[in-house]
Amino acid sequence: MAKYDILVVGGLNPDLILSDPELQPVFGQIEVLVESAELTIGASSAIFACGAARLGLSVAFIGVVGDDMFGQFMVSALEDKGIDVSPVIVNPNLKTGLSVILNRGTDRAILTYVGAINALEAERVTNELISQAKHLHVADYFLHTRAHLGLILGVLPPLLHIRAHLGPILGIWSPLCFN
Repeated sequence: MAKYDILVVGGLNPDLILSDPELQPVFGQIEVLVESAELTIGASSAIFACGAARLGLSVAFIGVVGDDMFGQFMVSALEDKGIDVSPVIVNPNLKTGLSVILNRGTDRAILTYVGAINALEAERVTNELISQAKHLHVADYFLHTRAHLGLILGVLPPLLHIRAHLGPILGIWSPLCFN
């Protein structure tokens, strides 16, 4: 019997959202005041994990963070949502990434520092870990520039090979187009 309903593989970058309906960044060391600022859970994989946990599913997460305030924020925030973060790798030699969202109501700009997301290696997503879940959700893989080919070519084909064993729980969908 599986320990988790879902194992999520992905990024753990927080979002810093700066909002103002008149937001217009100006270079030249000119300070621009904004209406609000919020540090929140970011990365589509982490947001998905939180949504699944909110629906009552048991969720585990694997990703990489640095041993810094952003990494601690993300691990703590997911843990507070009931997500098992024991598979998360904390690397003291790396910095956790961050996305800064400049939000002016109907439009936004996103600036992302990838940080530790790029350090996730496909080998860390072990068969033992995968076998503990009913469903594997891989997200943010376009940011896993170091591991995404390994994740796609190394992890997914064996899963397809054992798909008959996994039954209808394995679904693969990619929002990316490869030319």
